[in-house]
Amino acid sequence: MNPELLLQQLEELAEKLDIAISYSSMESDGGLCRIKNRRMILVNTRLSTPERIEVIAAALPREELEGVFVPPSVREVIERRRR
Repeated sequence: MNPELLLQQLEELAEKLDIAISYSSMESDGGLCRIKNRRMILVNTRLSTPERIEVIAAALPREELEGVFVPPSVREVIERRRR
C-alpha cells in the first residue's frame, strides 16, 4: 500500500477513536500521551512517512476497535504491533 495513504488512514482512525495527532519538532520520535485529559499522539516532524506510520501504529494496539471500520491494511499494521 502507498505509505502516504496508509498514514492518512491511520490518522483518520485515531480521529475516530478521539485521539488527536500533533506533529512537532522534538527530541524523541513521539508516542501516545495524555494532555489535559485529552489523548494525543505526538509525532516528530523530522520523521519519514514510514517512521510516522510506526509511531502512530504503535500507539493504537491497545485501543478497542470493535464497531469501528478499519481498512484491512491498517488493521494488519496495528495487529503486527499487538504480537
